[in-house]
Amino acid sequence: MEFATICRALGARVTLLERGNRLMSMMDSEISGSMEKLFREWGLTVSFGSTVEKVVQNNKDGLEIVLSTGDTLLADTLLFAGGRVPNTQGLGFEAAGVDLDSRGRVVVDKTFRTSVKGIYAAGDVLGPTLASIAMEQGRIAICNAFGIPFEGIVDPSPVSAIYSMPEISGAGLTEEQCRESGLDYGVGRADLALTPRGAIAGRGGLLKLIFLKSDRKLVGVHCIGDIASEIVGIGQMIIRCGGTIGTISNMSMNTPTYSYAYKYAAFDGLRQMLSSDKKAAA
Repeated sequence: MEFATICRALGARVTLLERGNRLMSMMDSEISGSMEKLFREWGLTVSFGSTVEKVVQNNKDGLEIVLSTGDTLLADTLLFAGGRVPNTQGLGFEAAGVDLDSRGRVVVDKTFRTSVKGIYAAGDVLGPTLASIAMEQGRIAICNAFGIPFEGIVDPSPVSAIYSMPEISGAGLTEEQCRESGLDYGVGRADLALTPRGAIAGRGGLLKLIFLKSDRKLVGVHCIGDIASEIVGIGQMIIRCGGTIGTISNMSMNTPTYSYAYKYAAFDGLRQMLSSDKKAAA
């Protein structure tokens, strides 16, 4: 995503091929849908259910790219992004007796100790993740390996960020995960363009809060827009501390800032829930 938006900003024509049926399957579908809409508005071609079958060098037209759909593209440059895999090959884990799972990831317990006494693991050998998460894993592993007293755990709220233009970031549960788990949840949304900072910048985006209807506890926060990776940090902290959308609605935010969107989203979530309750009681 980052490369596609950078190339687009530099004026290049971009065709994006995706084997699946939507962009960024690890993100909330509404947020990834917003990015797809922006791509199409900017003139990027997005093709789902397709991948590259063959590439032929053509001296006249550059590269001739044959797709799995049977279509052919002519391009100057091709970037193939095959995803990320655990960085465990050639490290001698098998010889040491360290257990790996079916995807080549090192198996560890809650202290990050492997199946072999005295060997601890953290970071990309457990699975590709953010550097900030890997650092926390390493801190816990080191403390346990050397018997250093340690209290706490790696943040259990999944967090991710895509540093594209605009940025996309999320922490906690997506709507899809809530539905799969059978949770009764509500959603509050805020258009970043309606915040004072967004109005000044002349750009919008979406902040989305997901909460449980039973106790209004925040379980997910997702954002697309300027500095989304930083905006999501507020929601991640509220999730970690067991806060609710009521907690957010009672907070005072600096203005003009994008963070003020949290209040708008919390108010929207409360209105949606109250409206639903009134309809149910009628």
